[in-house]
Amino acid sequence: MKLDTCRDVFINTKKLNARLETAAKRTEEVESQLAEARQPNPELERLCRENYDLNARLDKERNELKTRLQDVSEQVDIFKAELAKAVASNAKLEELREKRLNGLKARLQALAPVICSSRKRSAKNLLDGNESRQQPHCKQRFGQSDDNDESLNRVSRGGDRGLDQSNNNKKGSSFGEFGQSNGKKRSSSGGSPGIRGFDGVQSNRNKEDSSLSSK
Repeated sequence: MKLDTCRDVFINTKKLNARLETAAKRTEEVESQLAEARQPNPELERLCRENYDLNARLDKERNELKTRLQDVSEQVDIFKAELAKAVASNAKLEELREKRLNGLKARLQALAPVICSSRKRSAKNLLDGNESRQQPHCKQRFGQSDDNDESLNRVSRGGDRGLDQSNNNKKGSSFGEFGQSNGKKRSSSGGSPGIRGFDGVQSNRNKEDSSLSSK
């Protein structure tokens, strides 16, 4: 019994020693890792500084965005107030426009009978004018009927002959005066009398023209 007990104690002691050695090795490894971790790491320090700078920048931008958002909210409030004023003014203008439109409609309705009567009157005058131009007796109103066309032509021919006669009278009188003046000069100088035949020719011409005009 004692031998078995001693043998078990010895076996257990060996096992414990092996475990202790394994734990010691692990302890050494952890201590070495801790020693390495305690040494300064430039890359880690750089990353930490970058992280700190980034956080500071984010905080600054966050504050700026809050300020801008506050300004925008104030501008939105101002815009809302101006929009409300514009809506109220637009409503007033719409009401005024409606009143003016109703007034114009009333005036147009009041003027509608006058416009219709004036249009009817103008249309009637236009129709009367067309009928007067189409009717044959419209010439008689102005003294230009077909019956007296020949008389008008005669009168016009007589007027032309009257103008010719007046021109001939002027020419004859001028020739007669010329002949008398020459006759006076010749009689005063002792010569033959002047030309006296123009007066007779002129009187005969006047008689012919008067007879033609009477016809």
